[in-house]
Amino acid sequence: MEVVSGADQKEGMMNRGWGKLKAFPGNLKKLGKDDPRRIIHSLKVGLAITLVSLFYYFEPLYEGFGVSAMWAVMTVVVVFEFSVGATLSKGLNRGLATIVAGTLGFGAHRLAVLPGEKGEPIILGLLVFLQASMMTFIRFFPQMKAKYDYGLLVFILTFCLISVSGYRDDEVLDMAYQRVSTILIGGFTAMLVCLFICPIWAGNDLHNLVVNNIEQLACFLEGFGLEYFKTSEDEESIKTLLEGYKSVLHSQQTEESLVTCPAMATPPVECINLFWHEGMLTHNTGKGVFDSGMDPGFLDVLENHPENPDRVKNMLSILKRGPISSYVSWHPGRPALFSELLSFHTQEYINELVEADKAGGKMVCDGTFLNPGSWGASLLAAGTTLSAMKHILDGHGKIAYALVRPPGHHAQPTHADGYCFLNNAGLAVQLASNSGCGKVVVIDIDVHYGNGTAEGFYQSNKVLTISLHMNHGSWGPSHPQNGSIDEIGEAEGFGYNLNIPLPNGTGDKGYMYAMTSLVVPAIQKFDPNMIVLVVGQDSSAFDPNGRQCLTMEGYREIGRTVRDLADRYTDGRLLIVQEGGYHITYSAYCLHATLEGVLNLPLPLLSDPIAYYPEDEALAVKVIESIQRYQKEKVPFLKGT
Repeated sequence: MEVVSGADQKEGMMNRGWGKLKAFPGNLKKLGKDDPRRIIHSLKVGLAITLVSLFYYFEPLYEGFGVSAMWAVMTVVVVFEFSVGATLSKGLNRGLATIVAGTLGFGAHRLAVLPGEKGEPIILGLLVFLQASMMTFIRFFPQMKAKYDYGLLVFILTFCLISVSGYRDDEVLDMAYQRVSTILIGGFTAMLVCLFICPIWAGNDLHNLVVNNIEQLACFLEGFGLEYFKTSEDEESIKTLLEGYKSVLHSQQTEESLVTCPAMATPPVECINLFWHEGMLTHNTGKGVFDSGMDPGFLDVLENHPENPDRVKNMLSILKRGPISSYVSWHPGRPALFSELLSFHTQEYINELVEADKAGGKMVCDGTFLNPGSWGASLLAAGTTLSAMKHILDGHGKIAYALVRPPGHHAQPTHADGYCFLNNAGLAVQLASNSGCGKVVVIDIDVHYGNGTAEGFYQSNKVLTISLHMNHGSWGPSHPQNGSIDEIGEAEGFGYNLNIPLPNGTGDKGYMYAMTSLVVPAIQKFDPNMIVLVVGQDSSAFDPNGRQCLTMEGYREIGRTVRDLADRYTDGRLLIVQEGGYHITYSAYCLHATLEGVLNLPLPLLSDPIAYYPEDEALAVKVIESIQRYQKEKVPFLKGT
């Protein structure tokens, strides 16, 4: 097997490092722009540390307190929190714990001296062991954990420091006095600055959250009244109103943290605005031999069609009960209007689907079954995706995720294909374009070529479609496109459809090499106003419908890269649209990892349950470099990159 040269690896690392370095100022700007209070908080912490440092700079004070001055500065660092309540809570916790532990530590020292030099270390060790064990056990009580955990930790540290230092130093009382005094000075300074200079109150965040919950509850009651008294025939609007109670339930954790745990009451990291409607589960694709719907008659056990509700149920559950749940804000979906569908699809095609639904359904193409309930689910998938895009366009949030099924990226303007009836992402892109977004880029990482989306914008230079897929070629009349590198658009759209057909077995390193070598430079040149990330977890190493080797870490890095691109070029505006992913459990894990990356979380929230799968990185690198040479030669706007 060939290996990538050390020089190539070094160059790739340098390019990634330089890209992150260039993006750093933009990330700083966005962080402050998202919440200007962060800038104020940073300046206040700097001021408090400066005041304490200058306080100890004067010689008399320095001589009086000596090296204990560092405890005052450390106190400011650990006590100064974002909100006033959090700072007061931590300050009081630290001060009270230091005084009590210092007193008990001095008492422990005096008690240990009584048996003499031989018994002193035994008594001292026993007392340290008892208090550390007891305080650690107390931390398991939920009430203590929520309100006093920090104070208990300070208690353990101070008791050990005073009592053990006393064993080595007869001036233990003087040392305890110095420690308590300096911590009080640092804590008092931090609380004064926090309280009297541009104070930030967690109550404001709680107030805004409660107001929003009351509005959502009012919507629910309105929908309940309309449903009970049958005063409206718009069933979908009623269902949307009835969904309002869910956001109230999902905000409970945030409310409790703001009320009962002020030390954690800093503004939450930017959340994912997730759009979903349970009606999409009514799409029943049946059973058979894989996706054929065929029963040969000699098999005792037939399998569910790979595009079945269970895969999405696991995605729902991991986002509701998994570690990422606190970063997700839930919003109801809705059905699309027929007039909205015509922005991407032809009237003739929509009429064909409507007639098929009225007739009880049919197989519209290989593996793609329109059964009773399928058309309603398709309308919900399209409308939910449009709602997610509109949420961003209206300025209500920067990141939205449409968790939808049936998938859509194979659906072309005139016909269905590959489990897809309506092109959800294509409709959202068209909405963005019609709403004034000058240029939109689509990044499709589903294992199959996003041919439907590409076909819809094949002659447009305002939409750049990029698809990273396995090299599967055409699969019949419904999918005439090959997904090859020479399918690059027509007319004004020539050069604005970039296909990246990756060899089977491409994994984390190969995908990231493609992202940094092909996707990032193309987006830098295109300079979009909106990014749409089309995600399919069927590129994972264990998916039954693909032959690639992405793991959770690969998805996480792709999410992080796309988020970085959004921050740099679209003011953070990013729509994520769900497509494939057919491993019932691992797809949910890979989705979780993707969203972790999009949120730029510093550490993974979930470990990979299946672990790493090997990949032939050298082959992928060769293919990517050949694609890069072709694009630089044939694609006009990439020449010279």
